[in-house]
Amino acid sequence: MQRYLLAALVVILTGLLIAACGDTTSPVNPTPTITPVPATTKAVQVSPTAPPLVIAPVTTPTGSQQPAKTTVQPVATTINTSSPRTIFYYKDEALWYSGATPKKLTDNVFSYVLTSDGKAVFLQKVNKTLQLKMAQIKDNHPLITTLDDRAFAERAMPNTGSNPDNNYGVESRAISGLGISPDQTQVAYARANQSGVTFEGLLGKVYPTEIWVANLDPANPAPRKLVANDKDYAARPVWSSDGNRIAFIRTTFFGTGAGYETAFWSVYKDGTRLSFLTGPELGTVNGTKYTALPAYNIRWISPLELSFQAANQTAKTSLWVHDITSNSDFPRSVALDLSWERAYYCEQVRRFVYINDINFKPLGIFTANADKTETPVALDPTATALLGCYGDNVLYKDANNQLYLQSIKANGSSTTPKRRIGNPVSDNAVAVFSPDGNYIAIFSNTSTPAMTIFRANGSQVNIKGTAPRFKSFSSIGWSDNQMAVLIGGSDSAQGIGVDLASNEPEFRIIDDNIQEALLLVSEPNTR
Repeated sequence: MQRYLLAALVVILTGLLIAACGDTTSPVNPTPTITPVPATTKAVQVSPTAPPLVIAPVTTPTGSQQPAKTTVQPVATTINTSSPRTIFYYKDEALWYSGATPKKLTDNVFSYVLTSDGKAVFLQKVNKTLQLKMAQIKDNHPLITTLDDRAFAERAMPNTGSNPDNNYGVESRAISGLGISPDQTQVAYARANQSGVTFEGLLGKVYPTEIWVANLDPANPAPRKLVANDKDYAARPVWSSDGNRIAFIRTTFFGTGAGYETAFWSVYKDGTRLSFLTGPELGTVNGTKYTALPAYNIRWISPLELSFQAANQTAKTSLWVHDITSNSDFPRSVALDLSWERAYYCEQVRRFVYINDINFKPLGIFTANADKTETPVALDPTATALLGCYGDNVLYKDANNQLYLQSIKANGSSTTPKRRIGNPVSDNAVAVFSPDGNYIAIFSNTSTPAMTIFRANGSQVNIKGTAPRFKSFSSIGWSDNQMAVLIGGSDSAQGIGVDLASNEPEFRIIDDNIQEALLLVSEPNTR
């Protein structure tokens, strides 16, 4: 009981990082207050003959776009194993990287994300501004490029109080959330509109934010405004899987947990076709009215479908899909009986998997169809925690903390008997699929905590050296398809790397006393 209360609390706290409050009017035919930017005000990369700007509740796909139900399948990649790897990580409010030895890249890092091809994109405090920057390692030396030199600036008269948000007049959760395009060439981000009229937020008078995009090209970053806004927060940009659209949320303030409305909008990558999508009203299902209070776990499951979970001020959450081609302001309900834990999407079979419970008593894993509303299918009633899904493989553990893999069909039933993975783990064990789905890295904080790596078939990878031992919780990140990296959480924790491309992989120490980890990325130093 205590464990599930703690799990619920963790997810509620996670809601602090999610946009919470949107337009207070009905989602049906909302009055647009965010306006697209005229083509003449954009950078040279936008064609002067761009199509006319459109504001509409629904975006109709063109012939050049992929079908709504197209699923982008993951593709395994290979790497050059002859080059040493660089690991970016966060330590003492600074960005570091590790080649032969740990080196500090830069101080005063505020928010950060890494690309799959080895670039670090981050906000850095410089004098009285937050600047958007990009770092990459070339010939064993860092190359730092300024993408936007004034994403946020200190206001002349900061609000009183010690919270750093007051200095910039924008809530920190509206500042963070950098979105990298699928082709790794652009970053979408929120930028303060300091010429706009302030509104009343959680911290007092705050500035509205807009959606901007910059090229990840040191020679031509060309920061440009996609969505102008003078009313509220436009934040948390998320690229569609085909790289054509950017979804974002609208909120008047980020609240403390459930109870704050969320609305979704989208814009085409060139700033055209700005559209209201859905929320905060989600419609009525079986006589019950649902509202996003707030929405979280947002992802595109196809180029024209956005999925999310929504809290409704109850002990449960609901799961929804908004199809842009549906000609409706309301999303389609997928499942209405989720626990507070995160649901996962199995892209190969187009199904969601989630934990259901009653009063924090798990009822097991269920799967739900992403294409239509139908009765969810029970997968394993013994499951108590869900850890991930890749392709059609579901990773979870039971009440005895034993990890299992289960493959599922498109109808939600299992294709093979569940496969046991290793020995029982701790309550707060972390298990993460590699980007290609071939490996599972596990950190189990038991009496002899250790990092272990298994193949997707259930066999363990033999790694030379002594596995890391930590007293506190740690997290696992994958740098690419070949190298797993473990970062300790606190109190003299270590960063540990394992190069699976080696014929004899072994544990190696990256750094001691690491504060926390980025989404870890490695790249050849010869880039």
